[in-house]
Amino acid sequence: MWILFLVLTISLWSVTSIFYKKGANKDDRYIHLKFSIVTGIVFLLIAIIYLIIRDESFSIWKSMIRFWPVTAFGIIYAITNTITFKGYIYNKSSINAPIENTANGSYVILLIILFLVFGRIESIWDVVNGFKIAGVVCIFIGLLMLGIVQHNIAKKEHKKENFKAGATALIFPIVFSLMDGLETIVSGLCLDSKFGFGMSEGDAIIILGLEYAVIALGLWIFVSIKQKKVYNPICKSNAPLLAGSLCDNVGIVCYAYAMAIDSVSTDPILAVYPVITVLLSKILLHEKLTAKQYICIFIMILGSVMMVIGHSTL
Repeated sequence: MWILFLVLTISLWSVTSIFYKKGANKDDRYIHLKFSIVTGIVFLLIAIIYLIIRDESFSIWKSMIRFWPVTAFGIIYAITNTITFKGYIYNKSSINAPIENTANGSYVILLIILFLVFGRIESIWDVVNGFKIAGVVCIFIGLLMLGIVQHNIAKKEHKKENFKAGATALIFPIVFSLMDGLETIVSGLCLDSKFGFGMSEGDAIIILGLEYAVIALGLWIFVSIKQKKVYNPICKSNAPLLAGSLCDNVGIVCYAYAMAIDSVSTDPILAVYPVITVLLSKILLHEKLTAKQYICIFIMILGSVMMVIGHSTL
């Protein structure tokens, strides 16, 4: 089942950036807020579905207090996600997606250290082996190299097109990367059923969905007031944002289940989904790839294969 959830997450998140880039209208000053409003709607629908179909009872206050890191992260995620969407306005999808995920390998190392601190494992070898270590190293090096390559490309293209400087535009995906690293730690500690504290995946999804929906409601009121008319998020022009949010949030559901099974292996392998995004960007958005980018992609694919082998042999 872990492999299934992993494949679904990678597939869904790979196309998410494509849809977001298509919906990133740089002429709309409130596009990042509208993006979050749409995301909040999708998140709320998923939370409601979970509340309806789940068999066990759900106490929102008990879950929110007991697993307070997830509650706190939900607020941080909603705010950061709203701000960093601007990265898709200034960057190509093949730039944004890889740099957003450069932190995953290093944060998994921090997660393992926290497992040791909280006494959830006796040794790092309870959760890793040689294949996993080699895989993390390959993925991290590949993503770091790709980030450098994409940064240089961004600087040239922004200078040519008179956009903001490459370094400035990369602030958005870098901030998202830091938030994504925090997600690795919080999800691993709370959701991992073997080494973490075994929080129900459904509880986490419901809490995040309800929190995001409340913030999205506030943004909807703000946008409606600013535009002096009631904003309709379910419109034809928002189709890419709706499709992207659906893929993104269903991917988050699959991610939660994958993290509950094996948090140490999940994030490093998921770090390769930007590789697929880069390839799709070339095919669907006609974004060009260089020889250096292909080398980085190969290194990350090699690392992901090592991680899968390590998971099966541990």
